[in-house]
Amino acid sequence: MILKQKDDLTPHLAEIEQLLSIPSLTKNQRADLDDESWMIRAGAKGESEAAYHLDFEWGNALNSFVIHDLRIEHRGRVAQIDHLIVQRSLHCHVFESKGFGREVRISEAGEWETNTRYGWRGIPSPIEQNRRHIEVLKSYIADNGLGPKRLGFTMPMRFHNWVLVAPGCQLTRQGGEWDNVVKMDMFAKRFSEWIEKSSVADTIASLSKFISRNTLDELGQALLKAHRPAAFNFAAKFGIDRSEIFSPRPVQSVLAKVEAAEKIAAQGCQRCGKDLEQKVIDFCRINSKKFEGKLLCQTCQKVTPKPGCEGCGFELEDKVVAFCRFNSKRFNGRKLCRTCQPIAT
Repeated sequence: MILKQKDDLTPHLAEIEQLLSIPSLTKNQRADLDDESWMIRAGAKGESEAAYHLDFEWGNALNSFVIHDLRIEHRGRVAQIDHLIVQRSLHCHVFESKGFGREVRISEAGEWETNTRYGWRGIPSPIEQNRRHIEVLKSYIADNGLGPKRLGFTMPMRFHNWVLVAPGCQLTRQGGEWDNVVKMDMFAKRFSEWIEKSSVADTIASLSKFISRNTLDELGQALLKAHRPAAFNFAAKFGIDRSEIFSPRPVQSVLAKVEAAEKIAAQGCQRCGKDLEQKVIDFCRINSKKFEGKLLCQTCQKVTPKPGCEGCGFELEDKVVAFCRFNSKRFNGRKLCRTCQPIAT
């Protein structure tokens, strides 16, 4: 049973697009906004992929509920939980999903590194990050008396820390016990193995504290009421004056962007239509700024692109660019296509 899907990130992306329309942005501010937008979209894609695999297995389950994107504020701390599955046996599975596209390795000491084009770089441990989220969740449930009760006593809940990584990520565990770090498409199998490894005593204990479906629903609804959507002030974060905001550009929803990108990839190069190999697509995504977010074949990557309209992204002819430069004050220094020019006047 799915109680909640991920919050829509379109408003956050729309704010970034508005800020990008400001002519006086510095090069660093524009780069920071582009990076922020890319991270939001990449994170949303990873969470969406993880949600797909979890929903496929547990979306219609009768003995558990699924909540995606649960944000709880409690005692001055915040838990940003990507995915949560709670079973009638009061086993709570808390997931942190990561869309790593390359190699990831975990040392015996629990240190995480990812392989970038600049080599291996250390990154914060998602396991520790999720552990902190679990502590906030446990504290919130205890302080608000949300734990199911039997004969006047609060029943114990067991919390499990899972980290899901992208199916295409090469995962290396260098010693240590990191069985709860799993590829998204392999989690159902890993979960079955986890159940099989549970002792007979644990199984009997779980059955003895099964709660009713109504009690499970009440717990789920109580957690939904605790959800506090995140609020972002990107202007303040990057020191930008919002008073100079130009007309906003239309923004597609995150999932629509992902679907559009996949559709484009299937069609081939966005200049010549040539089929693209996966390694070429990956290279374009890594260098999205250089290629203005387009997927191009190796030949077209070497062609100097024409500037795009700063209102809609449409490629501009040389004479339109020259006209915009001549009327720089009229268009606030922006290069606009013929359609967007009347809007700016």
